[in-house]
Amino acid sequence: RGRGTWTMTGGTTDIRNRVYVGGATTTDLGHVKVPRAECYPDGDGCTGILDVSNGTFVTTGNLYVGVKGTGRLVLRPTGTIQAANIVLSNGVASVLNPVFEGSATGLLKATGDLIITDGTRIEIDATRMSENMPLYTKLASAANVVGEFVDGHVSFIYDNANPAMRALFSKAEIVYELNGERGLWLKTTPHGTMIIFR
Repeated sequence: RGRGTWTMTGGTTDIRNRVYVGGATTTDLGHVKVPRAECYPDGDGCTGILDVSNGTFVTTGNLYVGVKGTGRLVLRPTGTIQAANIVLSNGVASVLNPVFEGSATGLLKATGDLIITDGTRIEIDATRMSENMPLYTKLASAANVVGEFVDGHVSFIYDNANPAMRALFSKAEIVYELNGERGLWLKTTPHGTMIIFR
């Protein structure tokens, strides 16, 4: 059991192995299994956070989130998390958490598959988002996206008292393909956009 946060505010971390955020056993890591070193997904299970801003976290292996504990990926402006395949697991719980400053946030990059399992959540923190946003903002790129966030597991955190922000998020959604490219985009309703009902 344990709780840990890796916070990056600049530079590059280059890892040449698989990475687990939110718990792993020694067997997962390729070592002899030692029971006391395991992370069990119970009420006091592991919690792991990878929080990247103004830096790049790269692994040439796969990135597993929430396999044997609760895992959270926090992407802040100019921060990048990159891996071969990225698995947002429902083993326990996994959360993708883009945080906006103005119109910018970070980027999740899978050179292979981005795998979204049922139960995975995305929480978009727009409390400091600009009122003037483009129609689409890229959150992740991938060669392929497997799965989608299910209903009730997409949340937008913003100033609900601000009419401009309410309008911006009135029809907000996550898009999985744009102009033939796979990935994740936040689609909002930019200020001044005309919506026609027929």
